[in-house]
Amino acid sequence: MWFRLKSFLRFYKEACTVYNIQSPFLYDFVNNVLDTSREYYVFKSLETLRKIMRKSGEMIPSEDYGAGSAYGTIKQTIPLDKIVRTAVSNPHKCRKLFNLVNFTRAKKILELGTSAGLSSAYLAAADSNAEVLTLEGNRIWQMLLRGITLKQG
Repeated sequence: MWFRLKSFLRFYKEACTVYNIQSPFLYDFVNNVLDTSREYYVFKSLETLRKIMRKSGEMIPSEDYGAGSAYGTIKQTIPLDKIVRTAVSNPHKCRKLFNLVNFTRAKKILELGTSAGLSSAYLAAADSNAEVLTLEGNRIWQMLLRGITLKQG
């Protein structure tokens, strides 16, 4: 399975045109998911939110549960703009996620590692009937994102 996917992506990267793709499913997939040139109504508002977060000087308490320390969790504060610059998916990738949900008509979506919640917002915006479950290990970020979710409806 992975070999086929890698082979397709390598072919797609080297192909001169999408018309070289013979499979109807893959042709639709390329045109509807990988083509991020389409503008949807929600992109502008989500990117405005990204810009607001990048300009924010807010300090977010963080806990590192990774392999960063031999002494347990490391508690520190990180500027929100740094989180958005380094840990959040770029707009191009978020648009592909949005397109993927539209293409597959997914009704249940699981995201591991919410971070600032922008990818989750793209996933949720793609289909109002889809249920997005997102998990975040940092309890403080969970509380902050719950507040944002409740404000948005």
